[in-house]
Amino acid sequence: MKIPATAFISYSHRDEDARQDLITHLAMLRRDGSIAEWVDQKILAGGDIDTEVSRQLDQCDLFLPLVTPHFLASTYCYDTEMKRAIERHESGAMHIVPLIIEPCEWKASPLKRFKALPRDGKPVADWTNKNNAYLDIVTELRRLIAVGSTAAVGEPDGGARAQSGDTSRRYRVKRDFDEIDKRDFRKKAFDAIRAYFEAATAEVKAVDRKRWPAPTFRAECAVGMMPGHEQASF
Repeated sequence: MKIPATAFISYSHRDEDARQDLITHLAMLRRDGSIAEWVDQKILAGGDIDTEVSRQLDQCDLFLPLVTPHFLASTYCYDTEMKRAIERHESGAMHIVPLIIEPCEWKASPLKRFKALPRDGKPVADWTNKNNAYLDIVTELRRLIAVGSTAAVGEPDGGARAQSGDTSRRYRVKRDFDEIDKRDFRKKAFDAIRAYFEAATAEVKAVDRKRWPAPTFRAECAVGMMPGHEQASF
């Protein structure tokens, strides 16, 4: 049975129109069982909002923040939902895909680490036809989910996890590196190479000291007593 990827949609309530647009464009992914999205609108009357949000953040496979100036200004979205999502990403339990809806300074936030949609992080608002922007988003999400499903099936314990009812996914997706990633990689590679050669040089010097010990005072005295040399006087 096909297991849908669960997606937590994080948004400011001032961006309700963008949330509705995204839900509309996810229709085909929902119909074919590829995705099951969650938004706080699904919390029933009288439900504990913080508890339910926390529970969903701990269970969902994908974190889809609708990034706008309102999202970045929202304490709850930024400091609660996004912070927890990044923690789960660091443990390999969640995949974060920023959806850039409006122009804003998102590249100054922790979201700069992640490849954003639509293509090249171009805000939906900047597309001539916003439907093309959302089509780009759902196309890439479908590709991501397909790769994630394939990886889950190929895991050594995939069958055992399925039988135990564990439906969580572990996404293993080919990553597109930006300039920041490439710079960090070069720095780490250089530091690793430098550390290797420093250790190797120290090891060679240690071997040389054992193989060619420094002349002792006794040897110097012996040289002074050899024929042709005057005996050292003390």
